[in-house]
Amino acid sequence: MFYLIQHVLEEGAGVFEQLLPSNVRMILASRDDFPKDVREISGVLIMGGPMGVYERNLYPFIEQELNFIKKCYESGVKVFGVCLGAQMIAEALGGKVYKGHVQEIGWCKIRHTKEAKDDTLFSIFPEELLVFQWHGDTFELPPNAVRLATSDEYKNQSFRVGNNIYGLQYHIEVTDNIIKEWFPETHEKMVNPDLKRLNNLAIEAFKKFLKL
Repeated sequence: MFYLIQHVLEEGAGVFEQLLPSNVRMILASRDDFPKDVREISGVLIMGGPMGVYERNLYPFIEQELNFIKKCYESGVKVFGVCLGAQMIAEALGGKVYKGHVQEIGWCKIRHTKEAKDDTLFSIFPEELLVFQWHGDTFELPPNAVRLATSDEYKNQSFRVGNNIYGLQYHIEVTDNIIKEWFPETHEKMVNPDLKRLNNLAIEAFKKFLKL
């Protein structure tokens, strides 16, 4: 069974939707229970959301999700986290999530590290890439994590733990329709010709993730 975890319905799988296995099960974190036994899970995709990992008193599911991610890590289950999903992974595996010094909203440039060049997923990415951001929180890397991308504002933009757990602060999954839904009043200002390129790279990287 492959699990897609959403924190709000508005933040779905995006371009990854077409690649999800036929046995995918969607969990809405605020409503559904997380599996207690992770041994039969083939993979997990964790999407974004407006809440902060540190807001456990407001969102009781956060503690359950962190424990679920720990179990996946301990059992060797592959996990791919986007935005809040990446922050959840960082916190669950020993990092720390906290409010950042500035919000990143819209198109921002990231730079891939030298470690990314040898990474199974990230080797397909160019040294610099425009990605879509929407976050105000950031995180410290968990122990033994490998930084894969950085930016001028935040040193930790993506990372890997072990060989099969990935966290990406930015929204690599976005489509033009998603951006329209998120920013109906300012969508025209956020149109970017690099979106198609980002979509193609995201699809290729996620294909590699599914084969891990």
